Amino acid sequence: MQLALLLLAAALLAGDAKKRTPDLVVTASGARLGGRVVYEDDARVVVQDGSRTTEVARRDVKELRSRAALSRALLERWNALAPTDVPGLVTLAQSAREKDLLEEAELFAWHALVLDPRNEAAHLLLGHARRGEGWTFQDGARRWPFEKRDEVHREFGSAWRLEGPHFTLRTNLPVAAATTLALDLENAYQAFYSAFGRELGLHELLVPLGADVHADKASFPEQVGGRTAWFDRDREVLVVDASRGFDRGSALHEATHALLHATSTRARNSPGAIPAWVDEGLAEYMAWSFTGEPGRARFAAGGVAKAHFERHAGAKDAYDLARVLTFGSSDYTSSSQADLKYSESYTLVHFLLHGDGGALRPRFLAFVLGAYQGQGSPTHFKKAMGGDAAALERGWNAWVLEHAR
Repeated sequence: MQLALLLLAAALLAGDAKKRTPDLVVTASGARLGGRVVYEDDARVVVQDGSRTTEVARRDVKELRSRAALSRALLERWNALAPTDVPGLVTLAQSAREKDLLEEAELFAWHALVLDPRNEAAHLLLGHARRGEGWTFQDGARRWPFEKRDEVHREFGSAWRLEGPHFTLRTNLPVAAATTLALDLENAYQAFYSAFGRELGLHELLVPLGADVHADKASFPEQVGGRTAWFDRDREVLVVDASRGFDRGSALHEATHALLHATSTRARNSPGAIPAWVDEGLAEYMAWSFTGEPGRARFAAGGVAKAHFERHAGAKDAYDLARVLTFGSSDYTSSSQADLKYSESYTLVHFLLHGDGGALRPRFLAFVLGAYQGQGSPTHFKKAMGGDAAALERGWNAWVLEHAR
């Protein structure tokens, strides 16, 4: 690659990052709407500009630039890259920079340096400076030799801070683990929206959620019950203890809690009413539906967590439907059959999404949408599902036995 192009990339990085390119919707009448495209489907496009939200019929949209769509396409390209394709990754980072997707550009460039620490284009994209035969990077007010990148961030007080479009990751894990985790979180976001966004009418998140992943036990804030991963609703941050090894499933479970919270309580400016069994059951459903190598989490709807089905089917004192519907958050942290409560919540959500040939899914998601609006009680659930709770419970139990074999 020519040096002039590399210098241009560095100049772009040095520019004022606050001057971000807005989305654009041009209507058939010539009206131009800026801001952010927060929702689109075959019928409508929704644009948010500050506190103003404008809905445009899709048939009236003549031109559209959506940061969300561009970001989604870039992530798909990342997932399709060969694991060691450094030139392709650098090209992807440069493409992100040109599209003003600065967060994605940084993630891709750092991961390129994980694979090839001497890659000049990636260093320049990140604003690193030459020093002899090596490179230096800026951290706070100081510049450090690139070889010390992980040493500088070894303590959580000086942790890596990787800004993604939907999650801001702080971690004192090595950068190789940090970049793949940040990309997995973005894949989790896209999978959640792909699976449920249209039916629940979910608007894109414009303010990232937090993710604190601790490589050491000393910095991890202890929780009642000794949990090693949890979602801090007050700070809107998922917190993970990775001192004994990083558990991707736990992180993706908590990421689902974060997304349910953000798309209900935060986005809809309401207290939210997502029942605990939906919150935990759906979090387990998402976590167990991902496969793929680190950084390229692939969502496979309907994947079966056989251990959950077996635990539920083999329990002599399994909870009935009426009890599961009344579980509170504290039920999952108590010492009394917490594992069974997680399993039954998971199997119930799995059944509602896929049982009866998928016929239950629209009713279940209509209930979840109602829960977003404050109607998440057992009574609301039974009404949404057609009123015959006994028949529903029989179907659920049969589903469990079938998948536990």
